[in-house]
Amino acid sequence: MIEQTIKENIKLAMKEKNAVIRDIMRLAIGEFQREQNNSKNAGKELSEEEKIAIIKKLLKNNKETLFHLLSTPLGYSDDEFNLRKFSLGAEIAALENLLPKTASKEEIMEFVSKIDLSQAKSEGQAIGLVMKEVKKANLNADNEMIRTCAVELILKNKAQ
Repeated sequence: MIEQTIKENIKLAMKEKNAVIRDIMRLAIGEFQREQNNSKNAGKELSEEEKIAIIKKLLKNNKETLFHLLSTPLGYSDDEFNLRKFSLGAEIAALENLLPKTASKEEIMEFVSKIDLSQAKSEGQAIGLVMKEVKKANLNADNEMIRTCAVELILKNKAQ
């Protein structure tokens, strides 16, 4: 499914002569093929989860590159700097569009508030329990956001 979407994005980018999107999508396909040819995966089709993990890795790398570019421009001319910044932004947006929609903080808080934390003996156990329940429910959410919501719930329960 995600691979088909990427291939469609490549075709569209080629029609629109958008080299930035075309190249990042080709890079993603290349990473899928590299991982599939890896010795542990040889001859086996990658699962959607594995493909999503690869997209997330590419996304993380691009965000880190953009952060470093913004913090230390490394002597780029203004035009080169702006072009690189725009290209990275476009790549990040294109990769984010490939990922499944993640739950909002409100959605996570609503789910987390229904979890019984009375068995947890410590804050760490409570956070672990929340993380486990969210993953078990297949709620697509960022781990740091889940942790933040869990801590808020714990603090709210302590105040009562």
